Amino acid sequence: MRVIAGADAAFVFQLRNPIHNGHALLMQDTRQKLLANHRNPVLLLHPLGGWTKGGLLRTIFFLHSF
Repeated sequence: MRVIAGADAAFVFQLRNPIHNGHALLMQDTRQKLLANHRNPVLLLHPLGGWTKGGLLRTIFFLHSF
């Protein structure tokens, strides 16, 4: 696992489905709580790939490594 320069905390989300408003609100709330005690929290977003119901999702995930 690589360490991001200057990061003093990390918050991690593992998602099976595309991000929706509930996820976004949870991530924003978590960030605000971390900013109370940390200067530079970073987000690690871990998407899971897998089977979905036919026709429900037509999403291609591209994973990038920095």
